[in-house]
Amino acid sequence: MKKRNKSLQNPILNDFVYTVLYNSSYEQKRGLEGKFLKAAMNEKSAKAFASHSSTDEKNLILSHFGFEYFTVIAKRGLSLEKMKDILTKFESNKKVSALKDLAEEGLIVTSDKEFLRLLGFTSQTIHHPTFFHNLEFLRQGYHIKKWAKRNLNQDDLSIRETDEMASFLANKFLVVHEKIEHSQALFGLSSNQLKILLYLYTKPHTYIPETELWDYFDSSMNTREFKTNLRALHRAYLIQPSVSERKKQYTISGAGTKKVNLFFDNVLK
Repeated sequence: MKKRNKSLQNPILNDFVYTVLYNSSYEQKRGLEGKFLKAAMNEKSAKAFASHSSTDEKNLILSHFGFEYFTVIAKRGLSLEKMKDILTKFESNKKVSALKDLAEEGLIVTSDKEFLRLLGFTSQTIHHPTFFHNLEFLRQGYHIKKWAKRNLNQDDLSIRETDEMASFLANKFLVVHEKIEHSQALFGLSSNQLKILLYLYTKPHTYIPETELWDYFDSSMNTREFKTNLRALHRAYLIQPSVSERKKQYTISGAGTKKVNLFFDNVLK
């Protein structure tokens, strides 16, 4: 029997996770799979998951239910005043000075967005055909080593690879178009809402002014549609606005990142 690795348990976090699972509605559980779905099915399963799951597993299921989290690492002695000073610099767009302070203080901050992006990259890489090709290459290592001894025409190989890549790209473009066209049924988002999420996904650590988003999408939707889509994404906790009242800005949330990862998974199947 495989021995379970014990991890440090936080009773407060365990109880919080259990409470979230206990209070979750059927609608909120949609999209959960495997052991995460099982954890939300009944009281016993919820308690078992809360008590024995890893921190990463807890973070993942909390992100599904719309909770955000941050991990902060800093040198001992970093004062609250210094933290406020760094945050103020970011808020006032003094990023160069703020980044210098981060380096000097040894301050690192990660959030659910980084975790979900990395998780998505791993999933997409593992399910991509190239991954399985590489496994096959490893199994056939002896024969691969002999390829260089064969009399192969390099020009023919280059043309063949280019043709295969062109076919692969054409196929993926068709799949992307199909998935976006049917995004409402597949992901619960309109095609334009998905496009806004994809744009924000490319700028995960930045609040994008609403004016910049409008400049990018003004040819695909009118002003009313644009603002309606932003409100819908905000209500679904897929994007979050800046706390600044000077101008409207948005960034993708952890839940939004997860939604884009789901889109990628569908495209790469």
